[in-house]
Amino acid sequence: MAWLADSLWPFAGPRTKTIDLRFSLPAMEPGVHAPQFYTGAFARELAELAAAPAEQLKLLRRAMRDLNRCKMGAGDRLDRNRQALGHFLPILQQELRRYSKAGGIPDSPLRRDVLDMSADILKLLGQSYMAVFKHHYERSDAAFAKAIVEARLCACRALELVRLEQRVRGLRYQPLSNATWAMANTLFLVLRQHDDVEAPVPLLEGDVYDSHKGRTTSVAEVFKALHITGHLDMLHWPIAFQAMLVGYLEGLMDTIVLLDDHGGPMHKELLSIQCHQSGPGSAQRMENPDSLPVVLMDWQALAKHIRSDCLAIVRASRGNDQQKVPRKLVLLSSIERLALAQLLLNSLNRPAPDDGSMDRDEKVLDMQIYVGFREVYLLIQHILSGRADSHGKRFIDHFAERSAMIAEDHTSEQQSLWYVLRQTNTMIRLKTQETEFSTALEVGSLVAYELGARDRHRPRLAVVRRIYRPSTAYVILDLERLAKYAEPVVVTALNGDQPEGDPMAAMLKFDPDHGCSLLFSPKYSVMDKTRVKMSFRGRDHVFTLGGLKFVTTGFYLFSVPLGMTALGLDAPPVFPEPAAPEEVPAAGAPR
Repeated sequence: MAWLADSLWPFAGPRTKTIDLRFSLPAMEPGVHAPQFYTGAFARELAELAAAPAEQLKLLRRAMRDLNRCKMGAGDRLDRNRQALGHFLPILQQELRRYSKAGGIPDSPLRRDVLDMSADILKLLGQSYMAVFKHHYERSDAAFAKAIVEARLCACRALELVRLEQRVRGLRYQPLSNATWAMANTLFLVLRQHDDVEAPVPLLEGDVYDSHKGRTTSVAEVFKALHITGHLDMLHWPIAFQAMLVGYLEGLMDTIVLLDDHGGPMHKELLSIQCHQSGPGSAQRMENPDSLPVVLMDWQALAKHIRSDCLAIVRASRGNDQQKVPRKLVLLSSIERLALAQLLLNSLNRPAPDDGSMDRDEKVLDMQIYVGFREVYLLIQHILSGRADSHGKRFIDHFAERSAMIAEDHTSEQQSLWYVLRQTNTMIRLKTQETEFSTALEVGSLVAYELGARDRHRPRLAVVRRIYRPSTAYVILDLERLAKYAEPVVVTALNGDQPEGDPMAAMLKFDPDHGCSLLFSPKYSVMDKTRVKMSFRGRDHVFTLGGLKFVTTGFYLFSVPLGMTALGLDAPPVFPEPAAPEEVPAAGAPR
């Protein structure tokens, strides 16, 4: 292999020892025994735990921790890494299939433990590969040149494992840590100075599955996939759509170009990535007083490809023409394709990733939140019926008040623990404790919320846009505001002048600036440009639905070509002022 390493050396620039890797690797400890992954005993122990994947993962995590604390030669370490992958990867893929279908708030203890341990093992495996890379990098120029193929393999494996960790943490609505981003960025930019990062490298799965042998990737391809996924931000994606995003992006990395930074303006689809940078690529250049290596990632062509696919999805949906659907997406249902298209377009148009900073930290003691189309519909129907101020309280109202936490024992706080972190005209950011009793929420859920007594019976409608778990105890939600008022209506699709199908429950949303819209439950098959009859306040209105403005896992939103006058209204409606609570007579008092 020496001749191959020597032949690759011209790709490298001048050797520079000035770049510190800054990898935080586990310290080697004397007396720690290396795990015996290659023995039948280890495989049998794993097999005996097959009915309890969490226990299998505990065993593997313990073994990987021991491996990273052992001092051993590079060749021995790489052999054991491959053996560990052979045991771990099938378990990981089985659990990814299990937990990639749905999720949000709350996470079950088992789901939490399995995914968190999987992420830990991926990090530990990556550290073991980084230890070999660091060993080669810190040797002499000649020794590094001779080991460049192995160093490239280690860098690629470390980045592939970070890419898998990114996916696993996305299922828990957690981003990669700053330290992991710094490692990935440094590893790539250091290697790029000394090697051809586009050179083919055997795929990680090829170390485990015969069906993947012969397939290749490259350090650059994995690095680009890592950053574009970070930029599109899985925290904004429903769990079931995260795997669709990964699958959609696969094979499109050749549309992204890596460039040296020679100055000039930064356009919208250009990311700057600096050595030691502790985060994904930035749309602005950062200060670089130490002249650290920098690479620009130009993804204009990818953005153009995404917009083209999204336009094709909309056209195929409107014309009910499967031939126009992009080939990568033909196996998805029509509504899945529309939702995916909207998620992709929202990701393209989203402002720069939020740093999680907080403008305020106001505790709301008696917040109520109702989740899901059905509960929001029933809540509004209840308020408008005039029964909202009666003494009788629906069970759902009691539950909404305890949506953040139901007391688990007599020492727990029994008040709802919500904090408002940020509010703008278009969104509100909330923080709450998470327990197994928390109200079920996911990205795309329709919600109605009331911030304290001043908002009682005047709910705001919103959609969950982002979930972020900064810890196992708390969760942060970004809600995009939809309306201050909506009213239940009944809608029937028409074929000519005749009803077609059953009547559908919907909500008519009023917006002083953007007109009226109709919200439908996703259980109905409704498309834009459908002719419908809507019953509103005792009158029937016949019209053609406008464009599909919003599609999520929780509802569809269509524009409506009717103004206030056509609906018989002088002004946008509002919820009635709550009546003063009726005084409850004392016991034995005359009624």
